[in-house]
Amino acid sequence: MRARKIRILMAVTTAFEPDPRVYKEARSLVRAGYDVTVCSWDRERKFPAREILDGISVLRFHQPSQLGSRFRQLPAFLGFYRFVWRNLRSGGYQVLHCHDLDTMPVGIAARAKGMPVIFDAHEPQYYAAYGAPWPALFKGLERISARFANWVLVTNALQFKKYRHWGFPRVSEIRNVPPAEFAGFRKSRGEANGALTVGRIGFIKRGVGVEELFDALASVRAEGYNVRGLLVGKIHPDIRDAFGLLLKDASYVQYAGEVRYNEVPGWYGKMDLAVALYTRIEEHRFITPTKVLEALASGVPVLANAVGDVEELAARYGGIVVLKERTSEALAQAIRELVESPAKLTALRNATKQASRELIWENMETRLLRVYSELLGATQFGKSPLDS
Repeated sequence: MRARKIRILMAVTTAFEPDPRVYKEARSLVRAGYDVTVCSWDRERKFPAREILDGISVLRFHQPSQLGSRFRQLPAFLGFYRFVWRNLRSGGYQVLHCHDLDTMPVGIAARAKGMPVIFDAHEPQYYAAYGAPWPALFKGLERISARFANWVLVTNALQFKKYRHWGFPRVSEIRNVPPAEFAGFRKSRGEANGALTVGRIGFIKRGVGVEELFDALASVRAEGYNVRGLLVGKIHPDIRDAFGLLLKDASYVQYAGEVRYNEVPGWYGKMDLAVALYTRIEEHRFITPTKVLEALASGVPVLANAVGDVEELAARYGGIVVLKERTSEALAQAIRELVESPAKLTALRNATKQASRELIWENMETRLLRVYSELLGATQFGKSPLDS
């Protein structure tokens, strides 16, 4: 008789468009033979209430709510928790995988009923950008929530150290890195006109170095350096008008628009240097940007400031120039130095090779499957712990 598949319910408070990290984990589990359902929250009702995506069952809670409205969202959150709990009870699931702190109230309830729970902590420091008393409050909630989980998954070395310091033995670092095919688009040096291409692939908004990149390019071009810009990604409303004006005055910057995820490696293949300059330091202090990891995996050196564990990555892998200041002047100076020293640029590019072997999803998938294997052991569950 064929063994019944282990059923996993994932909970996430985004619409799952899909969310890249959640999708990669769910898809890896499906490929490994698990039955995976994602309960998500589509606040704008843009996506189907039910669909199958690459073998992943997706259930969406269609309740309007505004992100960032704090306690005004509470009734909607309670509705989402009821939605997840109802599906958890009725679906015969054996594991609950909670993505981020805001889904852990359901995790705590499920763990109290005897269900194995994974707490997948995407954010290194919840509510760190808010004033007192929020950081202390949510730090406490994070520690309490983690104690109800059987396993904690984290995204960078800072989180790993934090949870180990708190005394949690079952912590695994699973970074939000790209698949191995990103490494197949390594750029052969030089555009047809010999220009050095510097850019960013990702959400275009304030605080991520977009304005600083325009300023830096204008400065070095005025000094006679042959450089150009490349920007790819969705434009946030907070920068849309200003971005249009910046583009209008910078014919040497190409904006390729929003592209599909499978097209991203090809655009990295057109780039010599990636920029990851995060100026909203309180918001980004503890986050290791996925854009740094994507660029390294694609063989593109990165100009970045010291957020998350970027300095540790630079020391371990190379391929990163860590800027001491979060300014367009510091960015311009780094660009000048690399234009003037092709050998240094080549060394940086060569240094990304180790990262492109290690910082890929296939390695993270191995860790994820090991977590599930150790969590579930050799036991093949029959009934769900929540079956009455």
